[in-house]
Amino acid sequence: MIDILLPVYNGESFLIEQIESIQNQTYKNFNIIIRNDGSTDNSQQIIDDLSKKYENIHVIKDNLGNLGLSKTLEILINSSSSDYFMFCDQDDNWKENKIQISLKEMKELETLYSNHPLLICTDSTCVDERKNVIAPSFFESQKYIDTTNNTIQLAAMNVIQGNTCLMNKACKQYIIPFPKFVLYDHWAGIMISHYGKIKYVHQQTLWYRQHRGNVLGANQVGFKYFAKKVYHLKKQFNLYYSLIRHIPFSFNVFKWMFYKVYFSVRRF
Repeated sequence: MIDILLPVYNGESFLIEQIESIQNQTYKNFNIIIRNDGSTDNSQQIIDDLSKKYENIHVIKDNLGNLGLSKTLEILINSSSSDYFMFCDQDDNWKENKIQISLKEMKELETLYSNHPLLICTDSTCVDERKNVIAPSFFESQKYIDTTNNTIQLAAMNVIQGNTCLMNKACKQYIIPFPKFVLYDHWAGIMISHYGKIKYVHQQTLWYRQHRGNVLGANQVGFKYFAKKVYHLKKQFNLYYSLIRHIPFSFNVFKWMFYKVYFSVRRF
C-alpha cells in the first residue's frame, strides 16, 4: 500500500484534474490523504465531493488553520501508516504510469539495501496552465547534474522534486521535522542521501504545471535566475543558515561552499 500525501491551499483550479489523474494510475493500491491548509476558495467543497466519490480518499480535518506547506506535510507524513508514501502537488497532473515506474525502481533498490531509508525521484515535463509543453525535461531545463549520491553536492544543488518522490516508511524518522526556511524536498534529499539511498530516474512521470499561483515552480537558468538570488540575499542567507544549523551529522561547510560556486558557474 502507498499513501499519497496531498496538501491543499486554494487549489480549486486544478485539484479535480490532479486527483482524477491519480485515480487513473495503472497501479491501484493506494490511499490519497488530504489536508486543507486553510483555503479561502472552493477547495474544501471539492475535497468533500471527491472523498464521497472515491473510497480511497481520506481527509484530515482539524482546527489548526493555515500552517504552511512544511507543517502540513509533517501532519500528512505522521498520518501515513503504509509501507510507502508519495508527495503530491495540487496543480500537477500525473502520467498514468507514475506510481508503477517509481515502485518498480523502489523494489529494485530494496533488493540491494533492505532496511535502509530509500527515496526514488524522477524527472518531470514542465507545462503551462493548459498543459502546453514548456520544457520536455525539468532536469535538463535547470541544467542539473545528478547529485543524489553525494550528500554535500546535493546540499549545494538540490535536484529532487518533492512532487516526484516515493519513499519507504523508514524515511519518516529522518526527514521530519522540516527546518524553517529549508524546502522540504531539499531537506529530505540531504537526510536520505546521508542515512540511506536515493535513485534518480531520468524519466518524466508527471506534468509540472507552471502558472501565477505556483509559488516554487521552474525558473529559466541564466543571468536573471542568479541575479534574483542575489537580490533576495537575506532569504538565501536564512535558508543556508537554517540548513547548516539543523544538519545533525558532520558536514564540511567549505566543501559545500565550493560546490555552491562550482555548480553556479557550471549552470550559468
